[in-house]
Amino acid sequence: MYIFVIIISILFILAFIPFPIKLGFIYAEDDEYFFIFNKKINIKPTRLKVKKTGNVNYKVKLSTRYDLFRGKINVITARRILRLLKRNKAKPSLNLDIQVNYGLDDAALTAISYGILNMVPPLIYQVTNTIFDTSTFNCNIVPMFNKKFIKLKIKSIIWISVAKAIYIAWLVIKGIFTKRN
Repeated sequence: MYIFVIIISILFILAFIPFPIKLGFIYAEDDEYFFIFNKKINIKPTRLKVKKTGNVNYKVKLSTRYDLFRGKINVITARRILRLLKRNKAKPSLNLDIQVNYGLDDAALTAISYGILNMVPPLIYQVTNTIFDTSTFNCNIVPMFNKKFIKLKIKSIIWISVAKAIYIAWLVIKGIFTKRN
């Protein structure tokens, strides 16, 4: 009996200890990669070759099972979910590092786009701060004049515990299924 109580208490304590989820994204002219826990996932679409035999038409049969969220998510429920997540006290923390290196052929266009691109990081911070507690936010935009290329690197670490994940899932479900008077 004591072993069962000890195991339950250890699992209860582990539910509140946050663990890191490391995510990354790299986009260059020829490379597109997504990283989860430093495992590289290539996200380039692969082309499938389909052999056609004769004039046979294939029909895709759609699943007829009951969809739980069908007709439930619209603009009003999305606003309700975002409002609940914004007021959430148990937000997961986020460390975000964005690096953008870009260049255009014309130096004047590069300078104008640099001014426009420097308005984007506060918007990204505001959007991520509604869902996450953004503790570290770095955004570096580096223009390269008279060169045409783009390179985007996003590195992030999300610290979340099992209890916070369950609470956030409960808030989303509450936002979907509550009726507004």
